[in-house]
Amino acid sequence: MSESTSNSATPAELALHHKFVESVQQLNRSLVRSCHYLLQIQNRKVHCVLGYHTIAEYAAAEAGLTRAQCNSFLALARRLPLLPGIAASVENGDLNWSQAKLLCRAATPATEQAWIDTAKGLSVRSLAEVVRRGSTPMQQATAP
Repeated sequence: MSESTSNSATPAELALHHKFVESVQQLNRSLVRSCHYLLQIQNRKVHCVLGYHTIAEYAAAEAGLTRAQCNSFLALARRLPLLPGIAASVENGDLNWSQAKLLCRAATPATEQAWIDTAKGLSVRSLAEVVRRGSTPMQQATAP
């Protein structure tokens, strides 16, 4: 929010703005937690106990997730413990969900911060191209 806008906003408008920002931050944190919960449900076979044959069937019925979304949640849940900077960046809103999915495919613990820094300056489409090429942020910086 710009300083001039914050000076002209009423207290009620500012309160509404702050509630919105806070709810989006909670949503981001909840998405990361949801990934971990879904993986635990799969690992413990809770979905089977509840009568579902597959984790994707469970996720669709109980959370409305598509098979692709279910797979993304599970992939992120497996990778984020190894890449805590990406998890934190999603939770605080510095990275979006699509960027996190791409980074989890490309980053290692050693290259995580460089990937995060790179992602912040790129659109999702541009980041996808960088990941597809398989070049790391360090290689891009030294490329002719």
